[in-house]
Amino acid sequence: MSRALAISTRFLALSIAWAACSPALASCPSPSWFERNWLVTYDGTIGDRYAVRMTLVFDGDSLTGKYFYTRALKDIRIEGTVRSVRSLTLNEFDDKGAITARFVGRFPEEDPKEARRTGRKLGCEVMLGDWESLSSDKTFPFYLRLAHAVAGSLSKRYRDADVDDDTVESLAQSFLRAVRENDRNKVASLVEYPFSLSFLEDDRPRSITIRSKAELLRNYESLFGSAYKEQLEGAIPKHMF
Repeated sequence: MSRALAISTRFLALSIAWAACSPALASCPSPSWFERNWLVTYDGTIGDRYAVRMTLVFDGDSLTGKYFYTRALKDIRIEGTVRSVRSLTLNEFDDKGAITARFVGRFPEEDPKEARRTGRKLGCEVMLGDWESLSSDKTFPFYLRLAHAVAGSLSKRYRDADVDDDTVESLAQSFLRAVRENDRNKVASLVEYPFSLSFLEDDRPRSITIRSKAELLRNYESLFGSAYKEQLEGAIPKHMF
């Protein structure tokens, strides 16, 4: 494995758990609040059962981005506009550039899924409406809530990595799969040595430097034990941060 790939994988090994448990942003005053070089990511559902993640770039009234179903992890291009501040339309494109579906929705002032009303008006923290297929009569409600926002572009999300986004996410998926399947040798093969890690052990902070594959395997349970795996339960190894 090249040095660039190994470094990117190590970077992801430390970040996937953070991406799994990172809190939603506290506020989003309006769609115009974000500049063009920000990636704004939402998590939610289509039809109340299909989990999706969507990343948008706000540029005035224009929206560009991608979304994917978390079971498939395949990007689908979307483009659209914000109308009258709180209304939006997003067209969904297939690989040939044809419009195949459409999101028609709004940014509500209150989150219908919040059990307790806070009295604070929302900006663009929540999107909801209907997803409409253009090739059939299928229509499903959608609900998306702001997860995180980072500086970057749709072509280069992981600016600290030395490789392209597709490679980063492919490695993240391999790493996550290996940890979940307890494939220790695979996990060890995705890391460049030496490297240092900080983690909690028995609720106490601990730091360790791993110098070889053999040393990682000896310390595997401390590094990738049940607590770490629990954090990974909600991890989505795509559009991570």
